[in-house]
Amino acid sequence: MIAQATQKRHRQGQTWYTAHVFYRCDVRLGRPQKMHTFEEVYFLVSGLTPSEARQKARKLAKQKEHSYKNMYGQLVSWRLARFVGIQEMLDRKFKDGAEVHFRFLRGLKSRANKRI
Repeated sequence: MIAQATQKRHRQGQTWYTAHVFYRCDVRLGRPQKMHTFEEVYFLVSGLTPSEARQKARKLAKQKEHSYKNMYGQLVSWRLARFVGIQEMLDRKFKDGAEVHFRFLRGLKSRANKRI
C-alpha cells in the first residue's frame, strides 16, 4: 500500500518532455551509399528530473531502431544517427493545440524569412 502511494506521488511529480532524434536509413545494396534518407522524430517522455527523462529518452530512441527487407529483398535498417536532446513541455495537459515542441531561430537570411 505504501509503495503504491509512493508510485502515485512520483507519477504526479513527473514532468513531460519532448525528445528529438534523427534516424538514418541504410539499404544493403552491395556497394557504398552516397546518399542517405534521414527521419527526424519527436516523441514524448516523462521523468522526475531532466536527467531521468534524458536517460529514458536515449533508451527509447535506441529501442525504436529496426530493420526489414524491402520489396527487392534488400535489408533496410533504420538506426539512431543522433540524439539531439530533450525539451520540457510547456503545456501540462494533452489537448488539441497542446504545444509539444518549439525552438527559436536566430540569424535567418532574408530569403528564408520570406518563406516563414
